[in-house]
Amino acid sequence: MAANELLPFGTGVGANVLDPDDYKNLPARQQGFQNGIAQPDHLNTVWRQSSFAAAMLGQFTADYSGLDVRDDGNVAAFESAFVAALQQSLGSEVLHYSVDASTTLNQIQIAVPGVAAYTEGLTVLVRVAAANTGNTTIIINGLAPAAVIRPTGDQLEVGAVKANGIYLFTFDNNGIAQLLTGFSPAQAGPLQNSLLHYGVDLSTTPNALTLNPTPAVASYSAGLIVVVKPNNNNTGPAQVNMAGLGLKPIVRGSGTPLSANDLMVGYGTILFYDGTQFQLLNPPPGTGGGSGPATGNDITGPLVPYFLAVKSATVTAPPASPAPGDTYLIPIGATGAWAGLSGQIAQGATGGGYVYRSPPVGFLIGVSDQTGRGAFMIRQASGWRSAFASESESAAARTGLFTDPAAVAAMIEALRPPAFYLSML
Repeated sequence: MAANELLPFGTGVGANVLDPDDYKNLPARQQGFQNGIAQPDHLNTVWRQSSFAAAMLGQFTADYSGLDVRDDGNVAAFESAFVAALQQSLGSEVLHYSVDASTTLNQIQIAVPGVAAYTEGLTVLVRVAAANTGNTTIIINGLAPAAVIRPTGDQLEVGAVKANGIYLFTFDNNGIAQLLTGFSPAQAGPLQNSLLHYGVDLSTTPNALTLNPTPAVASYSAGLIVVVKPNNNNTGPAQVNMAGLGLKPIVRGSGTPLSANDLMVGYGTILFYDGTQFQLLNPPPGTGGGSGPATGNDITGPLVPYFLAVKSATVTAPPASPAPGDTYLIPIGATGAWAGLSGQIAQGATGGGYVYRSPPVGFLIGVSDQTGRGAFMIRQASGWRSAFASESESAAARTGLFTDPAAVAAMIEALRPPAFYLSML
């Protein structure tokens, strides 16, 4: 076990220190001690609080980094060990970025600080050195090669990853890396498409949206994703003009034109450009057109179901009379007909009852009755979690977990919720 020499002071039973309320109200706590004699219990309290916090940081660093923490005044060494401890403690909860250093065909080799095993949920963003010509493996920190597959379980086809392309991999509970998504230099507008854009509809006429997205959109390129705040309910087939680039049709995922109220004021709309037209990824439940509400053993949504809006992720008892299209994420501890189905999506079907689906890894949901980090959730191999980084994850990123800040800065908004990527591979 690593040693920690940063030790607490005055923590023994009966220590001569002030109680918390007395210390809180001590005048010297704000102004500092003046000339004269300071009371021992006052000084002891100051020293104890400082040493108590330092001892905790030292012990955390030693426990998680495996490195000794010495009382030698070497701030740089302590900082380095502390960062290593953060990396180790966060493990698979952090998105790591690395550059492929391999010179072997069909083998990706990267270095990721703090990773000692292929754990379920470990996710890495990699700039690949060379295009693959067949079955591919990945090696992290000199560990044994891990197979890389599609989420479907299929081996990678020739050219699935390309030289200098950036790709997202996540590990399952068998130590196998799944290639989730990515882009290559050959794709149009890679930087543009690595960001999630937002725009407010400026039009006063239904069925013809006009917006200037942020970040700016320079061209219509396949893979572009834009969240839109409509200014009008549509009354039929609709088009959109972004940044003055010209009108493009908006269709359902099935390719059919929009029906009335597929675009609604106050309902956040996600549009995905497929190279020809924009697909509406999240039509409001119960609206006409498209595939309509669930009628059999499937769930309403686009042909590539990476996003779905749900009413709640906390309701444990299935509502008795759901309207067709009413959608829920079944939480842990669900009862009744939902017992044992936690993590699945339940949607009201025509004729009553529910239909169910187990979404794939990378699936994103918007939760109508939640705010903040709980408003969007992503399906990972280990279960559902917030799609956005927590404060601890953001803080860890600021301490240097990412080894190529320039690349990550260009992609961070989309990569925190990776399900916003629709695979174009």
